[in-house]
This record gives sequence, structure tokens and C-alpha cells, in this order.
Amino acid sequence: MEKWMSVSEAAVSLGISERAVYARIKKGKVTSKMEDGNRLVLMDCQASSVLPSESTTENASEESQTVTEALQKLQQEKEARISDLQSQVNQQFQHMNHQSEQIHQLTQQLDHMAQLVALAQKSIQQLTEQNQFLLSDQRQPKRSFWKRLARQKPKATKR
Repeated sequence: MEKWMSVSEAAVSLGISERAVYARIKKGKVTSKMEDGNRLVLMDCQASSVLPSESTTENASEESQTVTEALQKLQQEKEARISDLQSQVNQQFQHMNHQSEQIHQLTQQLDHMAQLVALAQKSIQQLTEQNQFLLSDQRQPKRSFWKRLARQKPKATKR
């Protein structure tokens, strides 16, 4: 059953403020009329709700379409962002693999250099020993040829 009520009665019936009722009227969601200088609102008494105006269904359809378009746009933006982030992750993964290969190569070079250093140290030690031997041999005075000859034992001759 439909009934025309004042704005204040409609507000009490709906449990909202008069200002909210006027806002619904302004948006076209509520059917209203002016009678004797008073604004009246068409109410469904059994459901305790404001009956929508004919333009409300049209507005709802337009709003629904607008919301759908906005959601589609957001979905596209989200998919583009996800694609961009996946691309960045792939680039970072490739960069990380490249750096891992470089680290492996540098580790191999370091091992090779350590082997060369160990070989060089061994060679230096051997050369040092040889130098010490040569120096100790040079420190002993050499006997002259005649002194060496005089001290030589005669060789046994074979007959």
C-alpha cells in the first residue's frame, strides 16, 4: 500500500535523517511532490521503504554500467601492473644468474692464482737454498792449482 508522507515522517519510518531523505530526493531515488508548500514522499507502508521513482531504475542501470566499466579498467590496470612486475622479476632473475656465473668464474680464477702463488713460493725456497749452497761454496778459499796438485795422491798406473 502506497502512501504520501511528509519528509519528517518518512525519515522516522526509514530510521534516517531528514537530510538523508532530501538527498535521496535530489538524486532522484525517491518519488516526491510539493503539495500546499510541503514536500511529500511516496512510501510503501507495508515494506517501510521509500518507493523509487522511474528515473531511479534508469540511474541504477547507468550506475551499474559505470561501475562495470570502472571495474574493467581497474582489472586491465591490475593485469598490466602484474605483467610489468613479472617482467621485472624475470630481469632480476637473469641478472642474478649472470652474477652467479661471474662469481663462479672468479672463484676458479682465485683457486688458480692460489696454486700459482704456492708454486712460486716453492720455487723461491728452492732458489734460496741453491743460493745459500753456492755462497757457502764461495766462502771457502780455493786452493791454487799447485797446492791442489801437490796434495793429490799419485794415481796408480795400470800395467
